[in-house]
Amino acid sequence: MLYDELYHHGIKGMHWGVRRYQNPDGTLTAAGRARYGRDVTRMKEKDFARQYNAANEHGRLSNVSKIDKLAKREFSKTKEYKDVETMSKHLEKMQDELHKQHGPNAQMVLTGLDALIYNDVVNRADKKLKEITKKHIDKAAEAALKDLDYDVTDAGKDYVKRLMLKYLGD
Repeated sequence: MLYDELYHHGIKGMHWGVRRYQNPDGTLTAAGRARYGRDVTRMKEKDFARQYNAANEHGRLSNVSKIDKLAKREFSKTKEYKDVETMSKHLEKMQDELHKQHGPNAQMVLTGLDALIYNDVVNRADKKLKEITKKHIDKAAEAALKDLDYDVTDAGKDYVKRLMLKYLGD
């Protein structure tokens, strides 16, 4: 009798959803510290990203938050930020006028020149924000290593910077 089915019931002693190397809050277990040590460059990208995201969800990235606030404060003083604010206020006025004339269910659609201007303003603001973020990325990489309790080394900072830049889309 031939069977063309394959069964797999896991590995003996293994439990579904149990991680051996990482606690739910993103910190490493004793086995994780033994496996990765305090050198972040030995981790796979997805493992580091998972750990970073879990720590972020649990509010454990206080040093990274400080750098993020610094970059946002710097961005809020730029011309691009002010242009986006002005455009948003203009769109709100247009929306209010539309609702007065045609009722609360009226939909506003940007066409032609308005759409081009709006897209240009948003793209310039996005570009400026990425530029400011890149300027602070060395500090952010070092802060992430400290927050996640890894050794702060040049190789570790380069590794984290590369992952951050990949996230930014560069």
